[in-house]
Amino acid sequence: MFRSLTSIAVGLTAAAALVSPAYATKATPPALANGLSVTGDKAEVQNEHIKETQKLGKNEACRFPVKIQADVRIRRVITNGGDDVYERARGHVKVTNRWTHESLSFRINDRTWIEVDDKDGIAGYGRGQFLAFGDDITVKSHRQGHVSAANRGHERNEGIYYVQGKYKFSITNVSSEDAAGRIYVKRGHVLDVCKALVGHRKGH
Repeated sequence: MFRSLTSIAVGLTAAAALVSPAYATKATPPALANGLSVTGDKAEVQNEHIKETQKLGKNEACRFPVKIQADVRIRRVITNGGDDVYERARGHVKVTNRWTHESLSFRINDRTWIEVDDKDGIAGYGRGQFLAFGDDITVKSHRQGHVSAANRGHERNEGIYYVQGKYKFSITNVSSEDAAGRIYVKRGHVLDVCKALVGHRKGH
């Protein structure tokens, strides 16, 4: 499942609910997959504080087990009956290699505009800094080419990526375990976090 911390995707909240647009869970029926439906024509404003720690085992996102600690505040404005969302995310995320205890801290400062379709998908564009991770994620960059899984040799696109810049994205099958994300960075840079934290430990 494609996950993310802020602004686009399925993430650190319980049972892989979106840490931003869509807020889908396994139990959410497709008709309400975005979970952001509002009544009437008035805009709805949501404020959320994501402060969680998640541990991922070996080969879940990287070749080594990782710990992801998030402290992110999100403000969401939902309009057009839940079909359009503007999201602002700010905070910090720390990723730690649990074998070597090496870690990297990332600033989250992101703005995203999202559209929800009728087929259990979302798409949009944004700019800023955010972290995305998962086992079905494709990350491409105008400047860097195909970034995801480029140096990993996995059968599927896995990894953790820190995106800085202007980007567009799409997520399909938002409410299911088959959720898949695509990110294209039009201007900016993508850091392969797994590669940056690979480290070495005897016996592994």
